[in-house]
Amino acid sequence: MTFRGEQIAMVVLPDGMLSNMPAWMSEASAAQFDIHEPPRFSRESLNDLRRVLDAILSQLDDAARTRTCRDAGEAP
Repeated sequence: MTFRGEQIAMVVLPDGMLSNMPAWMSEASAAQFDIHEPPRFSRESLNDLRRVLDAILSQLDDAARTRTCRDAGEAP
């Protein structure tokens, strides 16, 4: 199964709900990743990354909306 071009795995949570996660997280090699204290990235860096990703996703949403309107013969 894929989502936005990424392979995903469906998992059953302890409460019985279904959830998706990147498929690589279920591979044995993913167990090699360590959690570091303190974190390697500052909160400020992560917030900056979030703003960049939000802007990119917004542009993708706008492009998809424009394409849908164009295909339907409507103005965006």
